[in-house]
Amino acid sequence: MNSGMKKKSPFLVLARILILAILIVAVIHSGRFANFMDIYSLVFVIIGGVALILMSFTAREIAAATRSAGKAIGSHPENHKSLTFWESSSRSFWMVGVLATLISFVIALTNSEGGVEGIATRMASALIPTVYGVILSVICFVPVLKLKEARTLSLPKEITEENEKTQDRITAPLSFENIIGYVLIIAIIIGTFIKAAISSKTPIFDAWEWMIYWPSFLVVLGGTIALVLFVGNSAKGQTFTLGFAVTGLIGSLMGIIQVLLGFSSRSIQDIAAAVTFILSSCFFSLIGMMLVGAPLEDRSIKDLKTAKRSTLSRVAWYVFPLVTLILLVITFVIVVTPIKKQFGN
Repeated sequence: MNSGMKKKSPFLVLARILILAILIVAVIHSGRFANFMDIYSLVFVIIGGVALILMSFTAREIAAATRSAGKAIGSHPENHKSLTFWESSSRSFWMVGVLATLISFVIALTNSEGGVEGIATRMASALIPTVYGVILSVICFVPVLKLKEARTLSLPKEITEENEKTQDRITAPLSFENIIGYVLIIAIIIGTFIKAAISSKTPIFDAWEWMIYWPSFLVVLGGTIALVLFVGNSAKGQTFTLGFAVTGLIGSLMGIIQVLLGFSSRSIQDIAAAVTFILSSCFFSLIGMMLVGAPLEDRSIKDLKTAKRSTLSRVAWYVFPLVTLILLVITFVIVVTPIKKQFGN
């Protein structure tokens, strides 16, 4: 522990938060962004992010990490857990923001009100949850930078030896907070689709038909299980995270190939099925990483059964959601572009 580190004044911390809040409000109320304020999306991102946090941490651990935000703390284990918590929180809000955008995007496709212009407007506003997620993610990442200054470069020898003994053991049973986290995230996802089904006046199709697409489910889940069985060491969650990301990417690429084949055969049904394959693959991959891979790895890290986070896991957590956003833009172009222009009629 660096003895030269000083604790930050609470007033200084509050001043920084206030300045950040002012900047956020200024951005929100500038330009046309103010027209797309969506309270439900903000609530979804906040509750979803909190749910993902609860899946990995107990209330006591959350309270300890909150108290230690932005300052050095006494022991290495406490510093280790706090750093793990804030990094996980940053990742959680980013991923749940992209998930909310994906769900909003699909729901926008189910409503034909306003024609192509109305669909395009709703698709554009579907990107707002990602903005919320990025903002909350950055806020949670600030303590990470502070806590890393107080962290030693390597774990103590006794902890390293314990890692070697316990690396293949399953992590501790789920706590009450973990179960609450799973219930919250599942409830808010299902509730969003129910809300969309009730409020939509002229639905083209059921949003579930595009999200729960069994061929993509089999590709993502089957491929992940195969990878886990081949690699082994599934208790840490790293293999699950990588598996869901890789199979989601494979499923998305398969969907893009089907889109191109649909254009060549001039089959609207094939294009619709291909778009469904892309969206559903992204959905199942994000859900798998958030509900299985990330919590397992978080619990392994905080319990000192793993010395450090996997670089591949970090890449999967931050890059795959970005790939999902890019695929949504491609889907946007495919759906909104007039069919007559696509087929030259």
